[in-house]
Amino acid sequence: MRHLLKIGTLVFAVAFMAAAIAAGCASAPPPERTETSVAKAPDALARPEPRPEPCPDGDQDGVCDADDRCPMKNGPPATFGCPIDPCNGSPLLVLVQFKYDSSEMPAPKVGVQTMDPVLDAVAEAIAKDPSCRVCIVGHASEEGTDEYNEDLSRRRAEAVQDYMTDHNLGETRIPTVGMGERCQLVPERTRQLNRRVEFRRLKEGESCPVDCLN
Repeated sequence: MRHLLKIGTLVFAVAFMAAAIAAGCASAPPPERTETSVAKAPDALARPEPRPEPCPDGDQDGVCDADDRCPMKNGPPATFGCPIDPCNGSPLLVLVQFKYDSSEMPAPKVGVQTMDPVLDAVAEAIAKDPSCRVCIVGHASEEGTDEYNEDLSRRRAEAVQDYMTDHNLGETRIPTVGMGERCQLVPERTRQLNRRVEFRRLKEGESCPVDCLN
């Protein structure tokens, strides 16, 4: 009889321990998600960012056809896609990114496209053609008075002239004029685009123009 009681007690103890272990497993927290485990786990929601649709660019020069003023010729964005050839007779527009209310030339920045290569190429093209005289035409956006903007645009043209005289061009070959705000390039978004200069070839004896481009 005593032997049977010992066996019963042992069976009860074993059953109790099994139940306790089962209960502990059911309430144990899930394993911690580490950076490694997360990296290895597939994420069905992860998707690559969609690439923007390319704009039409017939001459493949990186300037969208909608903004390209020379859609059949290659040119940089700073000249609206037109070749850097100020002496061919066609006006050359150059977006010199002057700051608001400033005639100071933009400072070069490491790793960012600056005006220097474009203006250097313009100066080089003029220097190669001894018969080429080009007027530097400055522009301003519409903030401020007419008189102030005309003076600001003139000072911007002179700042470009100073830059180019440092490249061995005489001032008589690159005279300047300021158009103020009266020649808006794109009226609905003119403020930044109007801070620009134009290069217009002059015929012999001709002075800088006073009219806007068509």
